[in-house]
Amino acid sequence: MALHRLQRWAIVLQAYEYIIRFKSSSQNANADALSRLPCGDDIQFDRKEVVMLDDVDTVYQNAVDYLPVNATLVKDMTANDNTLQRVSRYVQDGWPEQLPKSEGSIKPYFNRRFCLSFQNGVLLLQAEYTRVVLPKALQSQVLNLLHEGHWGKGRMKQMARRYVWFSLIDKAIERIHDDCSFCQQGASQPKREFSAWPEPSRPWERVHLDFAGPFFKRMWLIVVDAYSKFPYIVELSTITAVTTVGALQKIFSIEGLPCTIVTDNGTQFTSNEFQKFCEMNTIQHLTSAPFHPASNGLAERHVRTFKEAVTKIMKEEQHIDKALYKYLTTYRTTPNLATDKSPAELLHGRQPRTILSALFPKVMETMKTQNRSKFGVEEKVQRKTTKWGPMKQ
Repeated sequence: MALHRLQRWAIVLQAYEYIIRFKSSSQNANADALSRLPCGDDIQFDRKEVVMLDDVDTVYQNAVDYLPVNATLVKDMTANDNTLQRVSRYVQDGWPEQLPKSEGSIKPYFNRRFCLSFQNGVLLLQAEYTRVVLPKALQSQVLNLLHEGHWGKGRMKQMARRYVWFSLIDKAIERIHDDCSFCQQGASQPKREFSAWPEPSRPWERVHLDFAGPFFKRMWLIVVDAYSKFPYIVELSTITAVTTVGALQKIFSIEGLPCTIVTDNGTQFTSNEFQKFCEMNTIQHLTSAPFHPASNGLAERHVRTFKEAVTKIMKEEQHIDKALYKYLTTYRTTPNLATDKSPAELLHGRQPRTILSALFPKVMETMKTQNRSKFGVEEKVQRKTTKWGPMKQ
């Protein structure tokens, strides 16, 4: 019985190497575990062994969940994923004309076989955007990254289509959104339809302004570009015309002057100082209809988006500054459903690097440089002795 139990313990400890040496009882401070084993059957002890063996995979998965997601981890987990290993061999050796019935689990990969490639130990799906094929061990962790900003199903799917893919990923995204109590509690009522502003023809042509607060005991200035929906959010100590103009000057020093500013009829915007600021910078200032805040619907809608998102993020964070950073980072880089481009792409012309960018493997290329003269063959040059003159043949 004791020998049988030792063999089962060896299965658990097979990842380690031990050198076993005999030690007399007089030299042992405490009796070892094996000397205390019962002589007969111990049902309770044997049950614990079985539970421990069954929990090995669970412990391994929990350890993976706390590792940072990067290309190295994707490579390691791909090597340990039986399904992706079979797919990798097919990608490298060639796919059969028809998939055997025994390989039914890789049918989703077979249907996309012409889009799959294998690079540096990582499977890639070549579509409109190159995406990393995730092993099963990393799927839940990456789904949590996609859901970090507590966005809706559409935004999460748009972000996933930029970076990652695995079988039934759309259903997994819908499930993680539906199972999130924070998203369900913070869901908004269906929006009402209003007459829309004319569509701007270029970025930063028209910006919409509004105040949010007091929100978490602070006041916030919301600035949204009408073309890209790219937001700026500035915390203000007081909401006066002076502080408002100062915040706008910092933003405009980065993005330039807009053609039009749309605000409500707040005293900060109707003051002489704000009007003078607009005139000095040749900015047209338009105000919404009195007692009808929906006329400035873009800014009003973003105030609500800002409050809802930060409220949900603050259930996980302790500092409002970190929540604001997470909100702006995810909102600015998440593609819009209508254009399939993120606000940052529409405003600045490029997609910023995010934490999901680290999933892709780095291709190391060595560039060879050669020293070449800047002069051509038989080209006339000048030389200098005491003064410049032509070179003699």
